[in-house]
Amino acid sequence: MNNLKKVADHRHQSYITYGPEVLLFTMMLKNMTGLKSMRNMSESFNKEECIKNVGKVLGLDSLEELPHYDTINDFLSGLDVNELEKLERI
Repeated sequence: MNNLKKVADHRHQSYITYGPEVLLFTMMLKNMTGLKSMRNMSESFNKEECIKNVGKVLGLDSLEELPHYDTINDFLSGLDVNELEKLERI
């Protein structure tokens, strides 16, 4: 999961609450659980147990909530596809 941290983040650094590892892992979790919509993902995942487990997987002690789908969409819309291709080679 540490490789997810290495994905370049195009967003303005002073506005960032969630690193790329949280955003990408949340999307991976959405896809693995078969959730169809981003809205459903935000509603389903922002529960204490899920937040705690995601924090453990990613090694984050201070994770208080998971990102809203708008935050994830903003990140993904500017993500260079080459960044994801690098993950495949690791």
